[in-house]
Amino acid sequence: MSSGELKLTKKLMCVHKVMIEMEKGAYYRRREKAQVHPDIYMSMIADGMSQGHTTLPWKANKTDPKNKLALKIQGVKQHGFSKALYMIPPFIPTGTDLALTVIVAEIMKRMQHCLDKDIPFPTTLFLQVDGGSENASKAFYGFMEYLVREKVFKRIEVTRLPVGHTHEDIDAMFGTLWRHMQSKTIITPQQWQAAAFKCFNAGVRPV
Repeated sequence: MSSGELKLTKKLMCVHKVMIEMEKGAYYRRREKAQVHPDIYMSMIADGMSQGHTTLPWKANKTDPKNKLALKIQGVKQHGFSKALYMIPPFIPTGTDLALTVIVAEIMKRMQHCLDKDIPFPTTLFLQVDGGSENASKAFYGFMEYLVREKVFKRIEVTRLPVGHTHEDIDAMFGTLWRHMQSKTIITPQQWQAAAFKCFNAGVRPV
């Protein structure tokens, strides 16, 4: 690599870093809006937990069984409202359908809450996702357009970061779960669900 190419690469790295930090700052502002004005804004972040941390049976991080179940865990936070962990069986493929199913489930949960409490449903959705291909498909964004067209929301803002750049609030949720799980022996999905529920003192809803 020539000196000119090296300088250009360093400049591009600086630009990339600045853009990432600007997007994180915007994310924090959207999150705060949803917490201060829940009748107007709904802020949601969805991400998947590392599958290396969700295989069963899990034997206190000491052995790696040949026959194991690759459990998938999708985490979702509605800022100022709820946290949830969705347990996905291995035979259900990862992709846009799965991502949208989880998002719809969270929207329905918020709708039911608003109906039960007789309070306004938010008119704007802020949705933060990672850079995975399931969040970049035409079907994904077509469904966002459908939600607006059908007047579920007046406005939806979807923001994506490159792969590997998620946010500390949902990563912290996964980190708490991993620290609680890694020294335990867990054989079945039911045991995993019970351990996750206990880990968060019922503050997170395993689904």
